[in-house]
Amino acid sequence: MWRPETSESNDNIRVLTWSPQKGDENLPDQAMRELDAIIAKDPGRQWILDVAAISILSSNAIAQLIGVVRRVSQANGHIALAKPPPAVATVLKMTRLTRILPIFEDIAAARASFT
Repeated sequence: MWRPETSESNDNIRVLTWSPQKGDENLPDQAMRELDAIIAKDPGRQWILDVAAISILSSNAIAQLIGVVRRVSQANGHIALAKPPPAVATVLKMTRLTRILPIFEDIAAARASFT
């Protein structure tokens, strides 16, 4: 389940954190489907995804994530990942997805990239 950041921020940046329910820890496909549904409602903003709790990315999850990035880009929004575990960061770098989906060590760095 994606949980929105609760702080009241005046910027156009929305932070979502993947918080798996018990037993959902390794369901990246479910995470990406839920993410697509959330972003489809307001794609034209700046999004930061805290993916610290996503330990793997299947090829299907990667395809869904690319679709989310395209949807956001077409609506003139931006998207970044924060706190990816090493295995996830490695996959994103090896597939060169970091060219269209930047990754950052923390939410503050991702937020700063939008200014």
